[in-house]
Amino acid sequence: MRILRRFSIPGFLVGSLFPIVSIMSGSGAELPVETFFRNYQYNEAHLSPDGNYLGVLAPDSNRVGLAIIDLKNHAANWAFADRQADVAEFFWITTNRLAFRLARDNYAEGGLMAVDRDGKRSVRLMGPVGAASNLGRRLMADWGTHFLSLLPDSTNEFLVTSWERTHQADAETLLRFPDIYRMNFFTRTMTPEVKNPGHVTSWVLDARGVPRAGVGFNQTKIQIFYRDNEKAPWDKIAEYIYDEDGIDPVAVAPDNHTLYVEWRGGEDHSAIYTFDPKTKKILGVGFRHPEADIASPVLSGKHELLGVTCLTERSEVFWFDPNRSRWQKAVDQILTNTVNHLVSVARDGTKAVVLASSDRSPGTYYLMETKSMHLEKLFELAEWIHPEEMAEMKPIEYKARDGLSIHGYLTVPKGSSGTKLPMVVNPHGGPQARDVWGFDPEVQFLANRGYAVLRMNFRGSTGYGESYRKAGNLEWGLKQQDDITDGVKWAIEKGIADPKRICIFGASYGGFAALAGLENTPDLYRCGISYAGVIDIERTFRTYGRSHFDWTMRDPLHRLQLEEAQLAEMIGEKKEHKQQWREISPGTHADRIQVPVLLAYSEYDSRVAIDTARDLAKELKKRGKLYDFMVKDNEDHGFHQEANKIELWKKIDEFLKATMAQ
Repeated sequence: MRILRRFSIPGFLVGSLFPIVSIMSGSGAELPVETFFRNYQYNEAHLSPDGNYLGVLAPDSNRVGLAIIDLKNHAANWAFADRQADVAEFFWITTNRLAFRLARDNYAEGGLMAVDRDGKRSVRLMGPVGAASNLGRRLMADWGTHFLSLLPDSTNEFLVTSWERTHQADAETLLRFPDIYRMNFFTRTMTPEVKNPGHVTSWVLDARGVPRAGVGFNQTKIQIFYRDNEKAPWDKIAEYIYDEDGIDPVAVAPDNHTLYVEWRGGEDHSAIYTFDPKTKKILGVGFRHPEADIASPVLSGKHELLGVTCLTERSEVFWFDPNRSRWQKAVDQILTNTVNHLVSVARDGTKAVVLASSDRSPGTYYLMETKSMHLEKLFELAEWIHPEEMAEMKPIEYKARDGLSIHGYLTVPKGSSGTKLPMVVNPHGGPQARDVWGFDPEVQFLANRGYAVLRMNFRGSTGYGESYRKAGNLEWGLKQQDDITDGVKWAIEKGIADPKRICIFGASYGGFAALAGLENTPDLYRCGISYAGVIDIERTFRTYGRSHFDWTMRDPLHRLQLEEAQLAEMIGEKKEHKQQWREISPGTHADRIQVPVLLAYSEYDSRVAIDTARDLAKELKKRGKLYDFMVKDNEDHGFHQEANKIELWKKIDEFLKATMAQ
């Protein structure tokens, strides 16, 4: 097989675009922290529309650039490389031109740039403007202009959403609901295309790139708008309260009228239905998984619904498109021990890029000739990670004390007996999120150090149906915590965990759960680690949503009413549940912590105020508790910069070795 590093590359790229790094170890040997937490050398790969070129994000010294590989003559060149910023994401506009966004230290710079594949005619199309926060090294957000869609009938324009800036008396910038414009991707010229029919923040387009449906927010209501063609008026076809079983349009059907919508239909799990916007009625069910919600729709570049992704024990795509279904089956027969994703397909369907990953491998990219089903290895995301040195992640299930089935994942060190092991229990963040099967550097690092790792999707986790998600409402530190505790007891009863050597570690909500575990069940744990964990619920939600702009939601201050309603559903109302908040907040009960604890926080965390972490550290110090406190002043919610991640995990390594020793 050809591999990427054998391609003929201009001299200035050799050694930087395709480095060869090999870190070998004997069976059971500790691998360097950097093996797990250094940045991957390749992050994205997408075919040009004609299938003759491959765009990849690749390393250029200590930055990430956009490289173009000619698949016919195996030559490569930089389309864009900058010593001051990384290319964060990109897509092909035409076979000759690409668009991309920049980031620095994992913070989006904002805006959009375009460049020819040979690196010429580079132009900034959007943004950036004013500081996104008081975090000195954080870059800018853009003017409120975002890419929306390619236009198949245009060679020089695509669609963007854009909105005006207004200033209130307090001079705080508000973002309004965006209209749609055509933008020339050579000159930046914009012409109006669609006036926002209401409080629309997301759009559904047809195969010609015409906006046909929109989802808007009005206080705590969700509104759905539709028009039959580009000249027809907009009609509000649905309105419902955020927690009702309402439709969510995902695509326009091939008849160019019917909508595909996500809807529960009175069932527990979401499914794909067909919906007639004229009669405002559901026509029928298109796809329903018996055990899982729809995780995400899979759309083509022309906005056609090709399939859906569902998460059970593993991620799986259910294809509606017969060609992709056939390709998927062929790839799965060849690559049998991996989850294989079709990440990019040429316009004529003759070539596809496949990313094959597993619990022991971050992934390898392959080029597939769809006619012959021949696979050619391109490159690995992290060439220095060897699957044979990694540990297996196994799905598990246990019963909570009230009989509820809890699903999760167990990883034990490679080559271990699997019994009487020191264990790290690792509840996920969210809490309305979930853990999935696949490669995770944190899990693999802990397993490499000899720890079993237990993760569980406690009640309130997503993907298991609406009743399971809602079962976590008002259960922070209560039944959700019991689910975690019951998982630990299950591991002890099964003989997996050494009951005297168990540590609880989590980030964000998982950090809250780690501290709650130390306080509620102090005899169960040997130590704890809270990484950006919630400490004081009232103080956290007092500032959450106001202390930062969530750029992805387009209009955060208007959305705040909806967000507050959703938070109230999950954690309670301030007036009614203030006392419960105080009782379950870890900062209230520092005196109950009996074992060493590591706190890792960011100075400018926009979700968890750093003052709450400092106050907890003061309380621990005042009571003579054993603790370590790590703060980084150039991060937000969690550590994203490579150097900070490596420093954190070196500290975690030292902390666990000091506290979990026999």
